[in-house]
Amino acid sequence: MRILLLISMLFIQLFCFGQSKLEGSYLNKFGERLVFENDSIFSHTWQFDLASSWTKGTYRISNDTIYLRTTLIYDTLEIVNSENEFIKDSLVVSIDETSNSIRNEEFVMSLVAGGGQNRLPPPDKLVLVRGKLFRLNKLGIIDKSKKKQTLTDKSFKTYFFKRN
Repeated sequence: MRILLLISMLFIQLFCFGQSKLEGSYLNKFGERLVFENDSIFSHTWQFDLASSWTKGTYRISNDTIYLRTTLIYDTLEIVNSENEFIKDSLVVSIDETSNSIRNEEFVMSLVAGGGQNRLPPPDKLVLVRGKLFRLNKLGIIDKSKKKQTLTDKSFKTYFFKRN
């Protein structure tokens, strides 16, 4: 009976994929970082020179696939006419993590800023293989291709590696 219990525990550890195994921070060679919390929350950031992007959302694990679902934060843009009279409200993607009511001037400034929410969206699907997170294409095939890094002639695979 004890041997059967040990074998079943080993089977569970080898073949089941849990959130605690995924939890942590992952980087790639292209300025991206994915952070997975144990409460099914993720954050994705990207930085290059003066440009940046941030995204938050939730993730779920099914079999060996990690599905990311972005949760956008919106601001309410108050649209006014030339006499500064209210015309209507419109929802726009927020530049920060707080939902606010903003005016046209603030919205225009957010468009020319070098960073903001979801400017470089995170991948939709990933798979963890030997400690590395690989993107999956629309057909569910692991992307092991190499891409050139900006400003260098070096090519790297696009996977994420764990960093604590």
